[in-house]
Formats: sequence, C-alpha cells, structure tokens
Amino acid sequence: MSEIRGKIISGVKWNAINQIVIQVTLTLTSIILGRFFLSPKEYGLLGMITVFTGFANVIKDFGISAAIIYKKDISDEDLSTAFWTNIILGTLIAASFSVAAPWLAIFYKEPALQNLTYFVSLHFLISTFSIVQNTLLEKGLKFKEIFTYNISAVGAGALIAIIMAARGWGVWSLVAQQITHISVLNIMLWINTQWKPLFLYSKTSLKSLLKFSIYLFMASSLNYWNRNLDNLLIGRYAGSEALGNYSRAYSLMLLPLTQIVGMLVKVLFPALALIQEDIPKVKSLYLRSIAIIALVTFPFSVGLWLVAEDFILTLLGQKWSEAIGVFKILAWAGLIQCVISPIGSLLSALGKTRFHFVLGVISSVIGISFICLGLYWRGVYGVAYGVVFWAFSGVLINMYATHKVIGLNPWEFIKSLLPIVLVTAVMGASGYFCSEFLLQNFKGVLRLIIVSFYCVLIYTSLLYLFRVSAFQEVLKIVLPKLSKKRNK
Repeated sequence: MSEIRGKIISGVKWNAINQIVIQVTLTLTSIILGRFFLSPKEYGLLGMITVFTGFANVIKDFGISAAIIYKKDISDEDLSTAFWTNIILGTLIAASFSVAAPWLAIFYKEPALQNLTYFVSLHFLISTFSIVQNTLLEKGLKFKEIFTYNISAVGAGALIAIIMAARGWGVWSLVAQQITHISVLNIMLWINTQWKPLFLYSKTSLKSLLKFSIYLFMASSLNYWNRNLDNLLIGRYAGSEALGNYSRAYSLMLLPLTQIVGMLVKVLFPALALIQEDIPKVKSLYLRSIAIIALVTFPFSVGLWLVAEDFILTLLGQKWSEAIGVFKILAWAGLIQCVISPIGSLLSALGKTRFHFVLGVISSVIGISFICLGLYWRGVYGVAYGVVFWAFSGVLINMYATHKVIGLNPWEFIKSLLPIVLVTAVMGASGYFCSEFLLQNFKGVLRLIIVSFYCVLIYTSLLYLFRVSAFQEVLKIVLPKLSKKRNK
C-alpha cells in the first residue's frame, strides 16, 4: 500500500502542477483575447459548434481509454486494436461533421458556422493519433511526462491564438488555437513515448475492451449532453451573444473548479483500479479524496461569488457585464458538482460501468427537466438556476451509489465534509460583511485584492485553529516535501 501511496502522491503533485499551469495559461489567454480582441458574439459562435464537437470527443474514444487503465494485463494486440479503432472513429466523425456543417449553420441561423465547422472537424482526426499513448502514461501514473508535453502544446496554441486575434482573425484564432494545441501534443507524444502501434487488429481484443467500455461510453454520452444541453438551448433560442456571455461565465467559474477536481480524479481512477478488490481501502481513499477536493473548491466557489462583479469587470471589462449574474448563480453549482464528480472514477475502477450508465439515465431526466423549466421560466438566468438544482439532486444520487457499491452511509459522507462546510460558511459570512459594509465605497481591482486576501487569511486560520483533518493531511504531504527542498 505504501508503494501505491507514493505513486498517488507523486501523481497528484504532477497532475496538480499540470492542471494549474495549463489552467492559468488558458485563463490568461482567454482574458487577453476577451478583453482586447474578441467579443461575446465570437465566443458564442465557437460555443455553438463546441456543443457538438465536445460530444464527438466522447465518441472518438468510446470509453476504450478507461478500459485500458482498468484491464490489469494489457497486450500489444489490445493496444494496437484500440489505436486503430480510435483512428476509424476519428475519421468517421471528421467526415460526419463536414457533411453536417451546412445543417449546423441552418440550425443556429449563423452562416459563418459552416466554414468554421469544416476546420474544427480536423481536430478529431488529428487527436485520435495519440489517445493510446497518453492513456498508457496515465495508467502508469506518469503525470510528470504528461505535464511536459501538455504545457508545450497549450503554450503553442495560446501563442498562435493571440497573434491571430491581434491581426484581426476573430473567431478563427480560437479554431487555430485548438488545432495547434492537439498537433503539437501529438508530435510530443509520438517522439517521446516508446509504444508504437502494430499493423494488426483483433476482434477478440476489441470485444474484451468494449465489454468494459460500452456502458462507460453510454454514461459519458449522457453526462456530456447533460452538461451541454444548456449551451445548445441558449445558442438556439437566445443567440450567439447570450451564449457567449453564458459560456464565459461558465468557463471562468466551473472550468477552474473542474480542473482542480481533475488534479485528483485523473490519479484517483488508476489508483482505485490498483486496489479495486479491497473495498475498505477503496472507501477510505474515496472519502479522503472528496474531503481534499472540498477543501479547495468550497472556498474557491464562495470566494468567487463574493467578488463576482469586481472579478468579471477587472479581467474582461464592461462589455462582459451581462455575465456577472450568471457567474454568481453558477458558483453554487460549482461548489456541489466538484464533490460528486469522483463517483465516475469510483464506479469505473470497480467495474460498475453498467450501474454508472443507469445512474446517468436518472440524472439526465432530472437535468433536462430542470434546464428546460429554467429556460422557460427566466431564460439564461433560469438555465443557470436549473444547473444549480440539478447539482443538488446529484448529491442524493451520489449518496445512493456510494452506499450501494462501497457501503458508505450518508452520515459518513456528510461527516467528511461538515468541518469544511462550517469553516467555508464563516469565511463567506465574514467576507460578505467586509465587501458590502467595510469596503462598500471601494470598487474594482482594489476591493478584489483586499477581499480575496481577507478570505484566504480567515479560511486558512480557521482550518489551522480547528485542525480540520483534510487540511492536516495536506500539510503532512506538503511540509516534508518543502523541508527536503530547503535542506538541499
């Protein structure tokens, strides 16, 4: 277990560095593009396509990557079969999008989408060439190597986007960013990984992989449309500018949070797969994981809710003011979604992909209902409220699932999060008092800095004072590492 723990700590560390550096790079790029070069309408145009292209990214892998991680004894025959399956799927998806391009333009009533879709479809074909290589690195918890390749690709994409936007290419700069990113990543993975595909294809291997992946793929597909139905409906019925504001609010609020969760979840799946037969250890690791996720994401969500107006106007400018209200609503969805997200890794690691799919169906019905009612009730703001209510329903589904597969009762789940909830509540209340009463005459970047610093100080002080277990565990991991570096 100590060897696995060491791998997990190393994996979390490098995956954290990977996610933080990449998210900071992407956020800074988005701020530069959104503040100086691009409008909400241009972001909305790409957002319209992204609703469909994101689903294509789910299809192109078909859950086979997860099957590779789950399967203990994986052969070259299995890997080569997976590689060529991905190539076939990527080719079919690219061709399908090229054919569908005119119909997407008609559906959204945006003629510019046709040519954009032709070029975006290239992304699918290119990306399939490195799926297996990247999965093997994840299976081996080699997140240091993944970081090196990712940061090179993200940096190249960001540079191209800024240069093209500065020269007046508009939304095309965002398309170029995506294609540059995946092309550079492919090159890095092919040059630096030892595994190369063989010219063979086994029906037996495919059947073995699909036995695990088919239900995971179906669950991922449902989850994807649950997460993107809001964009589809807003783009269709409210237009590209409304979608641009909503998608910016969504990405600035929820994407950083999901990236934080991704630091742990990407490592959690292969780690749980290694101990899948020891349920008490699985349960312990799962509880500790959600507590550590909450330790970071709860104050992050509440803090961003407190400084929403100053945060949006300082980073993006007055033209994005319509995103502020949506941003504040989605903060509550982000707070909840992050602690229930690891359920997918848990169920996949235990091979419960069919159960995962069934839960996805239930969640889909609930999510679609809330989002459609929200759109009818209050338009874009109603959709945001629908996402929040849907997230709360996910907590109940999560409690049922964990009780069924690892015997986790609801009180154990609540108990693991309660100290962090209480500390976050105190931080939020004191931060609100500071912002709305003590600093009511201050606006913009000054209030943003003061309130942010104040909340961090209050939160960390309370964690230390009350010796919150998740905080103590993080300190036990971090402090010895820092001590070793000082001694060197």
